[in-house]
Amino acid sequence: MAALILLSVLGLGWRAIVLYQADQRALKAAAFLAQLEAGAAGSAADASPAVAGGTPGGAPDEGAGAPPARQVIVHVEGAVQRPDIYALPEGARVNDAILAAGGPLPDAVPGVLNLAAPLVDGAKIYVYREDELQPQAPPPPKAQGATYQPVTSTLGGSGAAAGSGGTTLVNINTAGQAELETVPGIGPALARAIITYRTEHGPFQSVDDLINVSGIGSKTLEKIRPYVTR
Repeated sequence: MAALILLSVLGLGWRAIVLYQADQRALKAAAFLAQLEAGAAGSAADASPAVAGGTPGGAPDEGAGAPPARQVIVHVEGAVQRPDIYALPEGARVNDAILAAGGPLPDAVPGVLNLAAPLVDGAKIYVYREDELQPQAPPPPKAQGATYQPVTSTLGGSGAAAGSGGTTLVNINTAGQAELETVPGIGPALARAIITYRTEHGPFQSVDDLINVSGIGSKTLEKIRPYVTR
């Protein structure tokens, strides 16, 4: 009987040991799985791709991918505070170029120019003085090659744009849509084509350059030649 009791006690003790070891293994396995899950989550966060142009937190950098503003380069000469070459935003006007050069001098007469004319890249703006606008005054040397000519005939014999019959010539480099349409042979479509061409290629170097405009052939050029200048 004593032997049976001893065997029973030993059996119960052994079972308790086996169950305890099984519990410990289960706890260790659960802890190991928890560590694996935590590590996987951290790796996924580290490997997440950055936002294009981004900063920490996914916020994009200011101005990322913004195209640079287009500019026109113009030469301002004559009666201004600081004659020089200036870069202005595309779409700026003659008046903006004069202001960029410090504004007109006291004896300047900027109003003889079309101050609202849009600037073209490579243009030359010459601001006239009062004495240069007198009928007997010789043409100002620095005014040669100016893109924007006076809109009045106060220069007399100085080469102001006027036709043989006294008709004011239309400047193909500065005239707007409506002014170009006043030229015989130029309709709305052709006027738009001239403006588009000079915007893309710069000012016309001569009236003959109009032949490069889509829609202008040799016959059309000869028809409009007496009424235009550059």
